[in-house]
Amino acid sequence: MEISTEQETGTTYGQNDPDVREALDALGRHLKDTTPRFYAPHGAAFGHQASTVQFLKRLIALGVVRKAELVYTSADVLGKLRVLLPQIEAEDAPPPFKVTSEGRTADVALVRMSADGLTTPTEFAISGGWDYRNREEVQQATAQLRAGMVLIVQPYGWEKERSAHESCVYLARTKEFIDLSDALSAQEFRWMLYSRPRPRVPDDAWEPLAERQVTAGTVEACRAVLDAVRGKKLLCPAYGVSDVGAGSALYAPPPASFVFNLAGTFRVLQGGDDPRFRKGAVILVLCALKPATWTMIKDRFGGGKIAMAAPTVDAFVQRHLDSGGTSKILVRESMRDPKQITDAIGALKADEVLILNLVNVPHEVFDLIYAEATLPSIFEGAATAGMAIPLGNPFFRFVDPLYITYPVLPLGGGETAESRRASEATKSLRTLPKDWPEKDEESVPPKVLAEYVRDAYTPGHAQYGYFRDFGPFLRDNPKQEKLNAALLWLHAKKHLTT
Repeated sequence: MEISTEQETGTTYGQNDPDVREALDALGRHLKDTTPRFYAPHGAAFGHQASTVQFLKRLIALGVVRKAELVYTSADVLGKLRVLLPQIEAEDAPPPFKVTSEGRTADVALVRMSADGLTTPTEFAISGGWDYRNREEVQQATAQLRAGMVLIVQPYGWEKERSAHESCVYLARTKEFIDLSDALSAQEFRWMLYSRPRPRVPDDAWEPLAERQVTAGTVEACRAVLDAVRGKKLLCPAYGVSDVGAGSALYAPPPASFVFNLAGTFRVLQGGDDPRFRKGAVILVLCALKPATWTMIKDRFGGGKIAMAAPTVDAFVQRHLDSGGTSKILVRESMRDPKQITDAIGALKADEVLILNLVNVPHEVFDLIYAEATLPSIFEGAATAGMAIPLGNPFFRFVDPLYITYPVLPLGGGETAESRRASEATKSLRTLPKDWPEKDEESVPPKVLAEYVRDAYTPGHAQYGYFRDFGPFLRDNPKQEKLNAALLWLHAKKHLTT
C-alpha cells in the first residue's frame, strides 16, 4: 500500500452554510464604501504576515474584497511580504499590484504605517497575527490605521492565558475592547483552525513565481524536489527548527540533535519490513541554519564519536547510519541547482536519507510541500500549524516541552490517548544523545519513533484516524472555523452595518 497524500479535506471556506454566507454578505455590505486594511505587524518569523495574507486571499476568493490596502510596519515586514506575495516589486515604496485568488482578482496597495497614522479612514481593518503587548497598543494602532473597527484573529492556539495576544475586536468609536474567547463563551476558540483549500500550484503558475527576484532559484529548486520525490521517494518538510532559541524550552532542541533523531528514525523505517518505507527519503529543511550547525550535523553522520553521548548512540550509528565507513545520510545543504537536485534524488538508494536546505519559499509552494509530505512534517509556529493540521498528514510540532499541545476533536476538547501519544513522540524526537537509554538499544528514540510513524500511516489504526479527521471536521462544521466564528459573532452583534 502506498502512502497517500490525497486526504479528503475541506475545500471551501464554509460559504455554503447559510449562516456563514449571511455573515460574509454582511461583511461585503460593510465594506461597500470603504477600503479594508489588512495589517501585517512585525513578527519573529513569517507566521503573522502569512496569516494576514491568507485572510486577504480568502476574502478576495469569496468576492467580499475587490480593493484593499496591505499595511506593513517596517522594511523587514515588507521583505517577508515579498516572499509571500512575489508580485510585489523590489522597490522601497512598491506600486499597487493585483492579487488573484481562486479566479477572483483585487487591486492591492501597500501602505507603510507611520507614527502619524494613515491619511484616510476605513471602516474595517483585520490582522491574522499580532504580538501586541497590551490593549493600549491595539488602541493606538487602531488610531494610526484610522479604522472604525479592528478585528484580530490570532493563529491556531496563539492566544496566551492571562496575558496579551487575545483574538479580539476593538471598536474605535466606543473604545471597546472585546476578547473573542470571552465573547463567544468558548474556551475552544483559541484552538480553532482556519479552513483553506488544499494547496496546489497550477503548471502555469510556476514560471511567474520563479521570475520574481526575491524567490529566484528557490522556486525551481522546490519544484525539482517535488517532481523527483513524487511517487518514488519519501519526503519530510521541516520548518521552524532553527538556531534561533535552539535548546531553550520555548523552541526546538539543537538542530543537530533533532536532525540526528529524525534521520535515524527514517533509517529504522527503511530497514524494516514495511514496503511503504523502503525507499530513499528526503528531509527538506525550509529554514536557515548557521554554517557551524551544518558542520555539526555532518559530524554527527560521519561515523565519529558524539561527545557525551550514551553508549547506545554509538551502537545505533554503526548499525543504521554508517555502513563500513560510508554514511547513509547525505547532507547537501548548499545544493540549489534543479538538475543537481533531480539527479541526487534520482540516485538515492532505498537505504539512504538526503538532507537539503531551501529558504525563502513562497507560501503557495511552501504549503504544497507540506501537502505532499509522505513522512511526518516538522514545524514550530502557530501559523504553520494552522495550515498543516487540516491537511491530515502526521506531524511533529516543536514548542515548549511542557506545552506540547496536540489538538483533539471537538477542538479544545482536552486530551485523548492519540494526542498524548503524539506529544510523547515529539518529546522523544527532542531527546539529546546524552539522554538516550544507557543499555536498551530497542528503546532508543529512533526505534520508538519508527513504530509510531508506522502506526500514524496505517489505515484503520487509531493514530492514523487521529490525524486524518481534522480536515473533514472543518468541512462539516464551518461555524467551528476560526475566522467564520469571529465574523458570525460580529454579524450577530450588529457590528457589520451598512
